[in-house]
Amino acid sequence: MKKNVDQQEQEWADALFPGREYVMLDLGVRAAQSKPEAREVHTRLGLSKEEFAERFPSLEKVIQNLPDEPPSA
Repeated sequence: MKKNVDQQEQEWADALFPGREYVMLDLGVRAAQSKPEAREVHTRLGLSKEEFAERFPSLEKVIQNLPDEPPSA
């Protein structure tokens, strides 16, 4: 039986991070206002762009929908 993406993503999260670190990753990506800001979140946790995209496809989609530059103040 094939696992859905959310199940696989949760298994990666459980294996890689204690619960709080995954929550910080998720919230950090969702709170980011630009792609570079979101990328900082996962690189601080030691994940390359490729690893992140493979292991967390739903969060990668969030990043892809962000603007390239932060909004002007």
